[in-house]
Amino acid sequence: MKKKSYIILLLTFLVVTIIFLLPHKEKRTFDDVVTDYTTRFDVLQFGVYEQDADSTTVNEPIEWLVLSETNDKILVISKDTIISISYHDKIENITWDSSILRLYLNNVFYNMFLNDEEKSMVIPTILKNDGLNEFGFSNGENTIDKVFVLNLDEYKKYFNDDKERISKGTKYGKTIGLQLSSTLPIADVPIENGTFYWARDVGYHESDVACVNWDGRINVYGYNCKSDGMGVRPCMWLKKEALKWKKK
Repeated sequence: MKKKSYIILLLTFLVVTIIFLLPHKEKRTFDDVVTDYTTRFDVLQFGVYEQDADSTTVNEPIEWLVLSETNDKILVISKDTIISISYHDKIENITWDSSILRLYLNNVFYNMFLNDEEKSMVIPTILKNDGLNEFGFSNGENTIDKVFVLNLDEYKKYFNDDKERISKGTKYGKTIGLQLSSTLPIADVPIENGTFYWARDVGYHESDVACVNWDGRINVYGYNCKSDGMGVRPCMWLKKEALKWKKK
């Protein structure tokens, strides 16, 4: 009897020891995730937008990553997911060219959060949307936009991997309903403050819109166009002179 008890005790000790020695997945902050790649992108401070949720202060400068540079212009995307807005105002078959999000970015965002000097740097750009998505649906008509979001191919082109596509939300975004990974109803989320943000592509249904998930994965299925909690990372092509706003 004593021998049996000894064996049970020994086995219990071994199991506990093995569990203790196994690697544990630690929850990582956004800054932990991006430390090794942010130096790959130049960062500009350009325009302002409410971010810290403090109504007693002025809007904070927007930080932008420089994704591409040519002889005379640069492509920038907001470093963080600064906007939380539905892609469209009702659930219906929708493409970028007729979406509420496009209307908001090119009117409200452009006019309210950029000053005159900054607006003079923005280059209206032809966006090619005239293809079929993975499920055979049209992505709509080509457009000319000052402010826009990337399509899925562009998210793959300009970011090396899922990790680089991870984007955190702001305090203000959270107060207006931006979905953060730390609030997801799943047991173990290894990245805090990751966000879902829109692409220009149609998703699994014609009323769905593709996106990037909180962990940086491309989501070709997407969510319905009126989904709450989705974020936006605005993009613009700017004159190369805008590099004078590079963060030091």
